[in-house]
Amino acid sequence: MAKVIGDIRAHMKLLDDRAASRHLDADDQLARLVGRVGPIASTARRQEAIRRVGAATFAWLEGLHQSPEQIFIQVADERLRQRKLFAAHKLPFRVDSADIGWPLKLRVLAEEIGEVAAAVDHLDAHPQSRKHRNHLVEELIQVAAVAVAWLESFEGTTNRDLAEPRSAAAPATSPIQAS
Repeated sequence: MAKVIGDIRAHMKLLDDRAASRHLDADDQLARLVGRVGPIASTARRQEAIRRVGAATFAWLEGLHQSPEQIFIQVADERLRQRKLFAAHKLPFRVDSADIGWPLKLRVLAEEIGEVAAAVDHLDAHPQSRKHRNHLVEELIQVAAVAVAWLESFEGTTNRDLAEPRSAAAPATSPIQAS
């Protein structure tokens, strides 16, 4: 997972997503994120498009005052939660599996982005609500985790870095430390 997140963060810098995200409101952020999804249907550009989804999501999270270390920890925790749900037979498949076709993975990603849209609606109705802001962060973490899982399915890194939930400190292998 550390390598995949490092690739997403490098991509974020390349696209200058972080700087652009600072000046966008939630609706513009959502439009930017949704715009990154379309090219996933193209086999030749699928991996690149998923990295762009991850980069836009990470940039949005940083714009919501989440440190890179916090994002790494929360994504790692969410990936572990997903694996536990699958083990408990509460999820029918794992997005990080190379055996699952891209249309199913796209449906999972689209569903998570839909939850981000709903969270934006709630925050729009209650702009000062910490509860709604935190809910938006949670939904963005889920989008980031799905993007990371999907990228892991390309790289064969499914089981790395997921043995235990993360705690307050970023792991030694964190790609964040290099940025």
